[in-house]
Amino acid sequence: MRATATSNGSAPPAHRVVLTGFGVFSSIGVGAAEFAEGLRAGRSGAKPITR
Repeated sequence: MRATATSNGSAPPAHRVVLTGFGVFSSIGVGAAEFAEGLRAGRSGAKPITR
């Protein structure tokens, strides 16, 4: 996404995001216990982009 100035020259307003109560949701594991286990096992959530 590219930020551009508005007609008065100021920066566009920032998008706001609020997440509460979702816990851990990652490619390493879903939930605190599974995520911690993945970290201890040395799993990586980074993978090559193929498309």
